[in-house]
Amino acid sequence: MGDSRKLLIVDDDEVTRKLLLEVFSRQKYTVLTASSAAEAIELVRMQAPSVVLSDIRMADSLVVDSCSVGLAGGDGISLLKQIKSFDSNVVVILMTGFGSMDGALEALQFGAFDYISKPFKIDDVRNLVSRGFQHRDALVSDSQRSKVLAEAPQMKPGVLIGKSAKSVELYKAIARAALSEANVLILGESGTGKIQAAKTIHENSFRKNSKAVRWLIPEGELRQIEEWDVVKVQAKDSTLFLEEVNRLMPAAQARIMSSLSESRELGLKLRLICTSNEELEPRVKDGTFREDFYYFINVIKMSIPPLRERLEDLPDLVGHFLALASERNQKLVSHVSDEAFRIFRRYQWPGNVRELEKTMESVVAMARAQIIYPEDLPTELLKNSNNPSHVVNAAMMEAVGPSAVVESPSLEDMEKGHILRVLQDVGFNKSKAAEVLGIDRATLYRKASRYGIDLKNK
Repeated sequence: MGDSRKLLIVDDDEVTRKLLLEVFSRQKYTVLTASSAAEAIELVRMQAPSVVLSDIRMADSLVVDSCSVGLAGGDGISLLKQIKSFDSNVVVILMTGFGSMDGALEALQFGAFDYISKPFKIDDVRNLVSRGFQHRDALVSDSQRSKVLAEAPQMKPGVLIGKSAKSVELYKAIARAALSEANVLILGESGTGKIQAAKTIHENSFRKNSKAVRWLIPEGELRQIEEWDVVKVQAKDSTLFLEEVNRLMPAAQARIMSSLSESRELGLKLRLICTSNEELEPRVKDGTFREDFYYFINVIKMSIPPLRERLEDLPDLVGHFLALASERNQKLVSHVSDEAFRIFRRYQWPGNVRELEKTMESVVAMARAQIIYPEDLPTELLKNSNNPSHVVNAAMMEAVGPSAVVESPSLEDMEKGHILRVLQDVGFNKSKAAEVLGIDRATLYRKASRYGIDLKNK
């Protein structure tokens, strides 16, 4: 009988590999390590690990065809595919510093158990690996799970932007919803991107070849019922976006449920993806929203965080909208100055991503140079970013930082500490330090620069 607690760590960074080996060796796992995709697949074949924790970006990746396995530059997705083709019950967790919609969709599409973005907390990756082993136990007794993954539709990325922890969790929720046929309820303030999330779910679902219908629900009970009778015919057997479902009156809710029940009796299966800019549970409690309709639409529920709660995504969002606005206005605007960006960070963005997009459009249109300076920003933005409460919030964020509430060190903290200890042990001899760390001098210099380590001595 094989070792069911065997973990394989795959990363081409020697220091990262050793640190993860140290972390997981302290627990109840038998830990194997590989520095390349080729070495990893050989260990999967010979050692049969239950869980594989692999970097998604490596110097080599596997090229898979029906006859052979070769090597080529690329990412760890090809390694994931080959592992799954060899043994679909191996649980694969991918880690990357490039959190994106594309990565989340691809990873889940090809059978990854989960996906974690660097930098991550050690406790988070420990818990994820533990859940991976629990999932492995379930897979062994349920071989049909891999068949469902293999038959999943080809996924494609949307245009959701950001790689913060909250964004990556949203990408994974969207990817899982796309693999389902259940009704979806998407919550979020106005301007957060609820309809874009709904479109991404549809465009990556089994229904992607049929046109989705978007219905912005009007005011007034009679008008809602009249429009519903038209919209349901247009949507037929596809996906219907019910935009701002919180506007629906109880009689209209009852009419929709009755119509869909009749349609399903005729073999039609219309899928609802609903959005709301308010929580619906309080409405259910006060009787203004039907409880049966709430549970009918709330099979899969996800919330899109407001922009002020994911300011880590601002650089990516600003860069994205800056490029779009520059192309649209046929102007060469390269970037936002540090001073202007600090104002962006202090602003609360009540209109969320939609407001940011419109702001960048305005700023680029009025820009006098290739760089955006504070004087190029709208008066409203300057006025509200100087509000004392906003400044205090921003100052606290910059002073405290996201790591202040972290109870366990991140992998990067451990790596920096490990490099410093080795340098001190060898008297800051860079050649010896690189040898002990298992990296070349160029990599040592790169990591020292990244972590602010003075290689001269101190």
